[in-house]
Amino acid sequence: MEEPAEETVAGRSELGDAGEERAHEMSATDGEDSRVPAAPDVTYDATLLEQHQSETTAGGEGGGERGARTSGTAKEKAVRFKEEVTGLEEDPPIARGEEDKKEKEEEEKDEWMDILGTGDLKKKVVRDGGGVETRPTPLSRVRIRTKGQLDNGAVVDRHSSIPFTLGDGDVLQAWDLSVSLMEVGELALVRTSPRFAYGRQGRTPDIPANASITYELELLDVQPPVDYATVTEQELTTLVDRKRIRGNELFQRKDYELAVNSYDKALKLIDSYTGEHESEELPPAISDMHVRCLNNLAAAYLKVERYKESQETCQKVLEKEPENVKALFRYGKVLAIRGDLSEAVKHLQKALELNPDERAIQVELQKAQKKKDRVEKEEREMYRRMVSNPPKSTGRAENPRHSLWKRLIQGPVPYLAVAAVVGIAGIAIAYYWTQT
Repeated sequence: MEEPAEETVAGRSELGDAGEERAHEMSATDGEDSRVPAAPDVTYDATLLEQHQSETTAGGEGGGERGARTSGTAKEKAVRFKEEVTGLEEDPPIARGEEDKKEKEEEEKDEWMDILGTGDLKKKVVRDGGGVETRPTPLSRVRIRTKGQLDNGAVVDRHSSIPFTLGDGDVLQAWDLSVSLMEVGELALVRTSPRFAYGRQGRTPDIPANASITYELELLDVQPPVDYATVTEQELTTLVDRKRIRGNELFQRKDYELAVNSYDKALKLIDSYTGEHESEELPPAISDMHVRCLNNLAAAYLKVERYKESQETCQKVLEKEPENVKALFRYGKVLAIRGDLSEAVKHLQKALELNPDERAIQVELQKAQKKKDRVEKEEREMYRRMVSNPPKSTGRAENPRHSLWKRLIQGPVPYLAVAAVVGIAGIAIAYYWTQT
């Protein structure tokens, strides 16, 4: 079907003299000079359209090619006439649709902030906050409300209040990075790729692998960073345990490097506390947390094959608790990896004595013992071959004269001969110059 506006103008173009006659009659009725052309009237053009539509349709049906030519000519004239009367150009419907789509995309692009410039993490403000001055600074203690939604509509990570230290790895990287750009009271939508959420592993049972998530985040409160001079034992224990739990989550997801980072930061909190209080002995609750974080850090070091650091971390635990089974087990395991099999077996045996039902210790001890026995057997065999196979002799007595010349040639004689020749030459040259 053709556009109504185009058909209206086309009707006027094809009517020719009949249309002009009709226009003259109408203007004459109003008492105007018939020689002055009447102004274009929409109703009048619509009437012409109806007449022309029936004529061109009939012409198309009965006249074949002539009807098609007439219709095409009428459409071209209609577009030109509309531009003359209205001053507007008629855009094709497809072009208008593309422009609308582009405008919509531009508007949406303006609404979403690409935080990293890679498209992996975007933020859109839904409700403004209390101003830029209320934004948190690194290591500020913040509280947020969260609600996540997967692409299939499933709701995840719904929490009315989550406290954490900003920029310290306590929560998802998507939250850490987005909240640093939020104001107190602000409500925002955050779209994150798997990279800044739960990655390739996902989270059993509710978040599949490689899941993109859209979060609704609200910044509820901001407090200044921890003051270790005034922090209470309970507050410090809570902060350290939060990082330990985060490390455990990352360890379960096999993000071992990030787990190392969380455990290490937990231990640094304790070190900062002891530095401020100048106390050699930690309170019982913090001391217990210290040992747990050290043990977990040693396990994470083992996973990333940082064996020296793992061994040193286990030693710190055993200095505080010589019968700590986990530390004895990991210490024995890392010693076996580094080749100190005797010490490895010794510590694993001690761990098994303290916890005889632990299957992991039994397996590791068997492996270390077998490896130790094999190495010792290889060493004994090598020694036996060296003793039982001395260097072979030709069985012929060596000529003493040949032996003497051999020793002289291989000894200092060549060097002495060279020195003598050089000395004689020097004396001859000196004598020659004195005579001349």
